[in-house]
Amino acid sequence: MFTSSAIGKRKSIGTGSLHDNCKRRKSGASPLKDEIKLILNSMSSIAALYSASSGSSIEECMAMVHSMEGIAKGSPFYCYVCNFLCNRDARTVFVLVKDATVRLKWLVYNYEIWRSKNPGMP
Repeated sequence: MFTSSAIGKRKSIGTGSLHDNCKRRKSGASPLKDEIKLILNSMSSIAALYSASSGSSIEECMAMVHSMEGIAKGSPFYCYVCNFLCNRDARTVFVLVKDATVRLKWLVYNYEIWRSKNPGMP
């Protein structure tokens, strides 16, 4: 049925030692390990970029709010801004808008949207 040369060419299963099997697995794991390192490095880079662009803590944003004209401390608008800037995305946009006038208009715009959805609020 099979020639002796064909039998010799077939892969044998289970004839290698456990040590040989581990060697084969390690050679396949090395590229995977490198890929995982590459993914982790990429994620770290993305996280660093995000934190650099959104390095906007509540404290930093509130310091900017306190320095802005047109926001009376203790007013309903001021209280809204305090709550609004608890949202990380809102803080990011707040900091990225460089013009103080545009920043104030953006806050007022969001306040008006909130008021239209909450008619009983001041």
